[in-house]
Amino acid sequence: MEELADRFVELAALLGDRSRAKILWCLLDGKAYTAGELATVSELSLSGCSNHLRKLLEAKVLKVIPQGRHRYYSLYDGEVAHAMEAFASLVGAPIQLKERRSSTPVTLRKARSCYKHLAGALGVAVFKAFQDKGYVEIVLDEVYVSERGLRFLVAQGICKESEPGLTAKLKLCLDWSERELHLGGWLGIHLLRWLLQEDWLRPSNASRKLTVSAKGKKHFNEVLGIDTDEL
Repeated sequence: MEELADRFVELAALLGDRSRAKILWCLLDGKAYTAGELATVSELSLSGCSNHLRKLLEAKVLKVIPQGRHRYYSLYDGEVAHAMEAFASLVGAPIQLKERRSSTPVTLRKARSCYKHLAGALGVAVFKAFQDKGYVEIVLDEVYVSERGLRFLVAQGICKESEPGLTAKLKLCLDWSERELHLGGWLGIHLLRWLLQEDWLRPSNASRKLTVSAKGKKHFNEVLGIDTDEL
């Protein structure tokens, strides 16, 4: 137990550095970046950024993939992303909801990517819609896709009937801006990929912001009963 506590303290100290926090925040979009790109984001010299990246790699918070002359850094896995998002949800926790929302950029609060799944007010609304329509069910405090939900996912083309892991329990994330749950894990990944492919949502090149298209506005309402103008 003491060894575990020591490890926890070391990890907390590692993540508590401002520059490393900026690096991790950037990587929450699920993409991979070079050391030079991350140095710019974190306002560090290339050598200073490389030192931080080395520490994050050693702690298995990040992974690196060599490609040609470059090395691309990304979050180690979805568990790390989940931890980052959950940690962010603690920021300003005692403040009233209206005040918390006002301190969050509107462009990120409505809809954003969170390590390959949909977050923000829209992400929370989608999870609520899945509950209301019976697409997910709770069994012994665990959330699973229901039979009705499986039929919906297959019919929409979100995933295939033969897709492995469809009966696995769902991972939920506490949304940092909304302080409510949105879908993560395998379903969150499949869903966001499909929403982008179908042009319901459009990504931004400059941030994790997602924009609802005219097609998406219509279909979110018709298919899930979500009025995106009210979010």
